[in-house]
Amino acid sequence: VILNTPVTHLLAKDWHMKTALERPNCVQMLVEGISLCHHLPDVPSELLRYLARTYNSWYSCISILEKRLFLHHDQLSIANTSSHYEVLCSLYSDLNEEDVMRGIWKRRVQAEHSKTSLAYE
Repeated sequence: VILNTPVTHLLAKDWHMKTALERPNCVQMLVEGISLCHHLPDVPSELLRYLARTYNSWYSCISILEKRLFLHHDQLSIANTSSHYEVLCSLYSDLNEEDVMRGIWKRRVQAEHSKTSLAYE
């Protein structure tokens, strides 16, 4: 909890762009380290989407979002959960993982008609 703000500020710094084309880069290592934590810092989901797209840290960011949604879901508010689902679906869509994206949508929706229509796609 104490590290939430400093970690978010560290990941949002502009000077990481200097290493964006290097593999592995600084942001990839930081995000990978965060994804391995048992108590995840609360990094905003929109920042994770930006980091995944800009610094090629797709799977680490997806891992963080999935852990928050599926393991620590009791700690999230409804609005925060919705934001995490949208970002996770967006990342899977960017990776052309349509089947996983539909599975997440199927888990997200609550109406039976919506689940049926997703199954027919």
